[in-house]
Amino acid sequence: MKTAIYARVSTEGQAERQTIESQLLACRDYCAQHNYEVIGEYLEDGVSGSVPFADRPAGARLLADAPSEIK
Repeated sequence: MKTAIYARVSTEGQAERQTIESQLLACRDYCAQHNYEVIGEYLEDGVSGSVPFADRPAGARLLADAPSEIK
């Protein structure tokens, strides 16, 4: 199965603690364990979760890159 990884941190403090990197590692491990093919990684650094997904830069790119059958 093909999949994409989306990871986000909303504050500078989270970014400094490298929580986005730990999210990526966890997602990559999960995908590897379940034989998912990662076809893209989308990272948001400093974007609040209150911003609608489609209005986030990486969120918008993920939606634009998604196959039409899952939009």
